Amino acid sequence: MFISQQLKQKNIAEYLIYMWQVEDLIRANGCDLERIKASVVANYPSLTEEQRNELVQWYEDVIEMMLAGASAVQIGAQNLVNPYAAKEIVEALPGVMEKYGIEKLSDIIGGAH
Repeated sequence: MFISQQLKQKNIAEYLIYMWQVEDLIRANGCDLERIKASVVANYPSLTEEQRNELVQWYEDVIEMMLAGASAVQIGAQNLVNPYAAKEIVEALPGVMEKYGIEKLSDIIGGAH
């Protein structure tokens, strides 16, 4: 969540790729919040209790959207605050893909499984 906030401000396309990876991580953990707490949240011992709770809530919100049938949660949410988000993503994505050596987006989907 903290990384996603920084990326959303820095580069919408990097945010998109990061969130695809988050969704993949959630699917790899069976959309189970307790597994996410154990395998992800627990790896951040320096978080305050408030930050930890905020992170857990963020994962829970993303899981709920995914279980409701949402895909590309990050795009839908971003469009609510920035009606030009899709255009910005389309413009920035090729450069970000080149930066990370991604030839096609399907190459990074499912990597956490």
